[in-house]
Amino acid sequence: MKELAALASRLPAPDDYFSGVGGDPWCWPRHLIAFLRENRRDLQRRTFESRLHTRYVLVINLGTAGTLNLDSTPYRLRPGECHLIFPYQLHTYHDLEGDELQWLFITFELPDETPLHPLRRAVVRLDAGMSSLLGEFLTDYGKKRTPAHRLQAVLSSFLLRMVARAEPGVSRVVKLPRADAGLLDAIRRCHARVLPEALTIARLAELMRMSESRLRARFRATYGLSLGVYLQNLRLQEAVAMLRHSRASITDIALSCGFGSSATFSRAFRNWSSATPRAFRKMI
Repeated sequence: MKELAALASRLPAPDDYFSGVGGDPWCWPRHLIAFLRENRRDLQRRTFESRLHTRYVLVINLGTAGTLNLDSTPYRLRPGECHLIFPYQLHTYHDLEGDELQWLFITFELPDETPLHPLRRAVVRLDAGMSSLLGEFLTDYGKKRTPAHRLQAVLSSFLLRMVARAEPGVSRVVKLPRADAGLLDAIRRCHARVLPEALTIARLAELMRMSESRLRARFRATYGLSLGVYLQNLRLQEAVAMLRHSRASITDIALSCGFGSSATFSRAFRNWSSATPRAFRKMI
């Protein structure tokens, strides 16, 4: 108590009794879900890459290095490191150093992402405090009677420590092999070239002057994702941007992004996001 009293005695008198520390927004994470991926096949098969989602995904590597490909940018994730995936980001996993792994995922919702902006391009290494908080979270998460607010408070503290440890503008971006470094850029250029028509794999192979089978195999080996799924996601990602930032009609967006009709677009979008384009636009 004497130590606490000594520390308290050093507090300066406030200049303003109505304006203090913590003016920046901070919201507790909600609807927390935690799970572990223990092998390569399960990780790549169950990843969220083929669906639009509005949740944050905290990836914590507890064993076996691998690459997280996030919106076409690869990040190397080593044991003891973590990365936060933001809503609407396309992500895949590849180049894992073994078939057996220990990758922990904690997904959640957050009303305001502003406090987490420093984590958009940051790979953060766990320190002792973060490891302690993670152990506390995992212990409590497995107990049926743990109050929800306790889990929220622990995860909130973990995220705040991540923000504090994130180095602004610094990320662990991986250099892909030279033969594959420009693959996504080439595909995107071809996609832009044929719009508003849909870019098929056959057309893409023709433009890139290689066989369809070779192109499919090369893409899957590099990014751990089928080329067909990626091309579909590419069109849907463009549609999301238009829904968020333009007043174009649903039909105009569908035709601009390579879909034959608004009905085709709506079906694809609903399968991807569990919401119609119109409902998604209202939601955001």
